[in-house]
Amino acid sequence: MNKILKLPLFLGIAGAACATVLAGVYSFTQPIVEKTQAEAAAKAYVSMYSEFGVELADVKVEGAVTLSDELFNAGCTGRAIVEKADGVAYTCEVTGFGGKVKFQVAFAEGKYIGYTNLANSETPSYGGKLIEKITEMFGKKVSADSNALTPDVYSGTTVTGAPVAAAIEVCRVDYLAWYAVNK
Repeated sequence: MNKILKLPLFLGIAGAACATVLAGVYSFTQPIVEKTQAEAAAKAYVSMYSEFGVELADVKVEGAVTLSDELFNAGCTGRAIVEKADGVAYTCEVTGFGGKVKFQVAFAEGKYIGYTNLANSETPSYGGKLIEKITEMFGKKVSADSNALTPDVYSGTTVTGAPVAAAIEVCRVDYLAWYAVNK
């Protein structure tokens, strides 16, 4: 009878000790990981604004906590204000055909200026075609009455195209609101 009680008690105490150690390690490393991710996102933002002479110090990154409900619900995880270029860039993560699609989209001076594919597991025949179509729209003027990116134009990419297009559309609307106030 004693052995029946000792083993579960020992395992419970060992499990609790391991959980405590892991929680401590996580609390120590979490800020470092978040800072590294924010720096990587900011560097990607800077690369999209290279023609404007933007440097890392010109990018004001906002995290998910400060995003509007519309941006957050569309899959946006971050936003960066780039006043030097009259621009805003967004980091989004949506679920596509092959899994998560993480990307950044940028706007400046009233135009689409860039798209950066950060990570995805899409096949070249699906996600690859979508990304090609997205990049075709850059340099075009962003207006309040036209949505230049619609999922129905991407034959064979609807599962990926719809969430990516929806996220970019929400970013476009947010950018237009910001641009109207700040230009």
